[in-house]
Amino acid sequence: MNEDLNEAMDAMTGGPEREFDAMVETAFEDAARRLESRHTLLDTGAGRLEDRRYDVGGVKLAIGLRRRHNIIGLYADIGLPAPAAFRQLLEMNHACPPGGMRLGMHPRSRRLVATVQLPIPGLHLQPELIEDVARDLARHAHELRISFRE
Repeated sequence: MNEDLNEAMDAMTGGPEREFDAMVETAFEDAARRLESRHTLLDTGAGRLEDRRYDVGGVKLAIGLRRRHNIIGLYADIGLPAPAAFRQLLEMNHACPPGGMRLGMHPRSRRLVATVQLPIPGLHLQPELIEDVARDLARHAHELRISFRE
């Protein structure tokens, strides 16, 4: 009898998958609100609500909801370091950078970007984590920008 009731409830609510999707959207909106309460919102990327850009301590930081993987990505602009520094910076990925940060190149601008991926289920349990990660990522990006200027 309980199975019949569960199936009926799933049919009415859209089921566990829909509940998870709603949790993902809520977690992202909560993360965005937390950042907007402390940092200047620069814009939403291409008008999509899933991408937002902030000024975090003078560093442009973007957050993006990646629904396919149920993560929020944080991306901090490092800039265009000296050509000789590119290789050294990208090799830092093998040295386990702080906080799970990874370095890469933006596909269009060719600028160096520091990134951290946060799983939404964990963020849902610790919503304040987004502020700490954004602040730390922006700080590391700023330090790298100063260290590897042209």
